[in-house]
Amino acid sequence: MSTPSTAPKPAGHTDSVNWLAVFSFWLFMCAVFVVRARYTADTTPLLGDTDDAMRLVQVRDLIGGQSWFDTTQYRMNPPDGTSVHWSRLVDAPIAAIILVLGPFLGSLTETVAVYVWPLLLLAGLLAVSAHLCIRLLGGEALLPAVVLPVLSATLLFQFAPGRIDHHNVQVLLTLLLVSATLGSWRSPWWAAVAGLAAATSLAIGIETIPFVVMAIATFGCIWVFAPAHGVATRSFGVTFAVATVAIMLTTVGADRWMRPACDALSIVYATAAVASGVALAIVPTLAPRLHSWWSRLLVIGGLGIAAAGLVAIVFPQCLHGPYGQLDPWLQRNWLSQISEAKPVWASIAALPAYSIGIVVPPLISLIAVVVKLWRDPKDRPQWLILGAFLAFAILVMVIQIRGARLAAILAVPGAAWVIVTARLRYLAARTLANTVGLVLAWLVFSGMAVAVTVTTLFPEEGNRLNASDVTGGAITKAECFMPASFDALRAMPPMLVMTPSDLGAHVLAQTAHSVVAGPYHRNEAGLLDAFRFFNSGEATAREILDRHGIDTVVLCTGLPELRGFEDASEDSIVSLLRQGRMPDWLEEVGDPAAPIRIFKLRPPAPGFSG
Repeated sequence: MSTPSTAPKPAGHTDSVNWLAVFSFWLFMCAVFVVRARYTADTTPLLGDTDDAMRLVQVRDLIGGQSWFDTTQYRMNPPDGTSVHWSRLVDAPIAAIILVLGPFLGSLTETVAVYVWPLLLLAGLLAVSAHLCIRLLGGEALLPAVVLPVLSATLLFQFAPGRIDHHNVQVLLTLLLVSATLGSWRSPWWAAVAGLAAATSLAIGIETIPFVVMAIATFGCIWVFAPAHGVATRSFGVTFAVATVAIMLTTVGADRWMRPACDALSIVYATAAVASGVALAIVPTLAPRLHSWWSRLLVIGGLGIAAAGLVAIVFPQCLHGPYGQLDPWLQRNWLSQISEAKPVWASIAALPAYSIGIVVPPLISLIAVVVKLWRDPKDRPQWLILGAFLAFAILVMVIQIRGARLAAILAVPGAAWVIVTARLRYLAARTLANTVGLVLAWLVFSGMAVAVTVTTLFPEEGNRLNASDVTGGAITKAECFMPASFDALRAMPPMLVMTPSDLGAHVLAQTAHSVVAGPYHRNEAGLLDAFRFFNSGEATAREILDRHGIDTVVLCTGLPELRGFEDASEDSIVSLLRQGRMPDWLEEVGDPAAPIRIFKLRPPAPGFSG
């Protein structure tokens, strides 16, 4: 008796992608996103994340004439500014959209651009997802391939209008990397695509390094256990090495080519790419001399250890990770407290419904992939590769919840197999059990449905984050980032202001002012000054203002940062805010009920000499 996965296909079955259907669904989702964004425009900022605001500032600077090779943000902790390690590969297309649309849209250009860019990336995501699932499962997988990504809360957020940070690009490139790696089993051409995707992903942000390493290991294993596919291993290795070096030479200034950086594309990662690429390129030539899988494993393992050892010896400073050289106090009190960098159990404790909604679908999908491998030998190598990437993504997610955005998209093929199987059973016999099975198959892989279910069944387990401001009022974090909140500050002449670090990027984006700090690890000196200003005693706060030549303090009480640290001084600004007041030497010059509050240093008393 045949299982549903191997049963004859229904009439009209095809393994080609119905691109018209994909395009139509994408247009529908664009309409949904636009309507939702416009409907919530009065309460939800379009640039709701600090990184989105900072990306827009970087794009403006590029359009304004700042060098392609200079990503310094000169309005953050001037006069030297702060080195922003983000890649121009993301700035460029956003800038191109603005330049093309500018003559036609005028003042609306930037708003339209930050709508268009993430929606274009969504089109790419749906296209790659459809191609991957249909290649693995046939045309019946089209519907879950395009619908499931937008039923994931984390993916829905990453591709919404206004999301111009690089994380959605990384999600798309990671899916392309995995899809191309699977495709290389049938055509070496796909191995070159995988190599290019890996190099580009690495250049855009090192968060995807684990998946690049996974791809390198996968192509090594392909040669070990299936040496006939060695040409794919070589194609990936050569393309990955060449593309990484080429991208570094064209996006990093010549003065920094030989300067090691552990947190961005540099000679460190170019060396690692060349070493691993050379190893993958030469091992296929050894196949005739190595007749057993274990001998090939020893060879590729030895070359891998040699490549890793070379990088470790030449660049030992990176052995402690990309942030190993960050000030220890910042590592303890700031970096470790970033919500998306916390482990899955901490995320579930803080945001139960959301966290369970993004964790459950990948876990069930991994089980589905295992069952698929056990029941159906067809295309087993490709499903084994997919399962390995998915398991690795889940491991990353457990360690840091931000890995969920990659686990979510890699979970789609396994979820699609379950849904296709349930649908075929339903079509074969439309019983109540098969109907319930089909409905449940959709629901368990819909992250939003899982989150709603958790909230419905356990309402007391809702998100435990307090949305009200530190003074006990009603200012929310979203209000802190609304463009209208900056009207009073925007009207003031350009100056350097002291703000909480989480407000810094939005001040840069919404006004002509400069700030001391933004939440970026290369802004180490500015971060330390900002945290000390708000958490230390009055004497330290005054010293920091005097040193920077600042007479204006800007804050929003809806920012969690202003809750302060546990060891904050009793006379610190965060402690005084909890009492509903500010230091006597600061005078409020704006509306005290406004989200963005502005304070000026009081002038010295008559006859006072400092």
